[in-house]
Amino acid sequence: MGRQIQNFDYYSKYIGETGIQFSTAPAENEIYIFKMWTGYSDFLFQKLYKTHNVGLPIFLKNWNEQIGWMWENITEKISEAEIDWLIFTLKIIKSDLEQKPDEVGYFDTNCLVDLIFFLESVKESKLELEISDDY
Repeated sequence: MGRQIQNFDYYSKYIGETGIQFSTAPAENEIYIFKMWTGYSDFLFQKLYKTHNVGLPIFLKNWNEQIGWMWENITEKISEAEIDWLIFTLKIIKSDLEQKPDEVGYFDTNCLVDLIFFLESVKESKLELEISDDY
């Protein structure tokens, strides 16, 4: 039996500020969403960019170059290879933060753990994934 995919919300306590979301394409009339305050996504995206800046996913390049989904109010698809890269790199970041807790600052590490779980669930369920800035 596989893992049960679920929605996550790391945005609601920051309503009124900006946020992003990872979302799945509808599957059996269900859309799964991972919402995140931009403070958390900026923290993670900066870590992702610094950890492995070779073979970066397009959505991360676009975020860094301030084009595409984050600035043009569009949805951007994330490929299966990019999901794999993201899971792998987020696990490295998680390990690094566990070894250097002073670098965590305001970031909620549960967000990272749950994002990895969400992405692994999306992959296991063979769902399409998108990212957008809808707030």
